[in-house]
Amino acid sequence: IMLKDEEIKLAKQLFNECWIYIEKKNRTNEDNLMMLHLAHSSRFHWGNVGTLKEFAIGEWQCSYVYSLLGYGEPALFHAQASLRMSESLPKPNFLMASATHALAFASFIIGRLDDAKNFKVRALKLLDGVAEEDAIHIRNQIFELPF
Repeated sequence: IMLKDEEIKLAKQLFNECWIYIEKKNRTNEDNLMMLHLAHSSRFHWGNVGTLKEFAIGEWQCSYVYSLLGYGEPALFHAQASLRMSESLPKPNFLMASATHALAFASFIIGRLDDAKNFKVRALKLLDGVAEEDAIHIRNQIFELPF
């Protein structure tokens, strides 16, 4: 059995390692598998020791990874979970915009371009009132969407 502080440290480490793969150029098939496993492992450990905020972020990361890999249905599933969790947090919060960004990306991957565009616009609007230091990363991710 892992101590809570150790599991928090592990969840953070797994999340950050996943980002290394997300940002890696020319990922191999093995890199893609590792990226997916890291996202799910981080979310699993946050599920044991985190709060609703970490749950929502973990679901967002899973969704993002699935979208990067071209798997729209699981990406949509995790984006919807992230949004449900984010909606329970105090407003305004960057997590609602983040989850909506994930919905936009997943919708694009499954070929629902109108939905994707609508979610993209909504994600940007959800950043209104969010502190700039929180909003800037999400805004950049929204602008990096391939549509």
